[in-house]
Amino acid sequence: MESRIDHIKREHIKFSVIVPVYQEEKYIRKYLESIQAQTYTTYETIVIDDGSDDLSPVICDEIAEKDHRFKVIHKERAGLVSARNTGVKKATGDYIVYVDGDDWINPNLLETLHGIISSQNVKLDMVLYGADEVYFDHVGKITNKVPDGLYDKSRLESIYPYMFTDTRKAFRAGEVIFGHS
Repeated sequence: MESRIDHIKREHIKFSVIVPVYQEEKYIRKYLESIQAQTYTTYETIVIDDGSDDLSPVICDEIAEKDHRFKVIHKERAGLVSARNTGVKKATGDYIVYVDGDDWINPNLLETLHGIISSQNVKLDMVLYGADEVYFDHVGKITNKVPDGLYDKSRLESIYPYMFTDTRKAFRAGEVIFGHS
């Protein structure tokens, strides 16, 4: 049976949106604005500039100056996994959301995730769901090697090898949520 405290915590879930950025000046403003447009507003966004030498750092700083939910970390180039790990270390949310700096998200993403997490009788450690690739003339589905679904700790071991690699072929997720404690 869920305690009153656990129920209250589920009602006020905070998300940490982790955004690794490298040379994304073409897309980053649209992406960060898609986060700002979220209908669920209890979140922080941690943008990790992974040594970009284009205008990405300037654009990220401009948005963070105007929106207190955004923090920007500038670091030397070390790759996607390093950037994500840097963001995780700074995260204060109950759940972590990963999305790449050249992607944008639907305005109801965090609200939908909040609803899924709040409706479960068990603590979820991860929610994995699909993404679309948008082209000028069509929309294509991204196929993950790991099936969409709700994951608790017992199911995570089978997908760990795909999660912590820096190769897009092994694991390409549109958005991933981890339980963060």
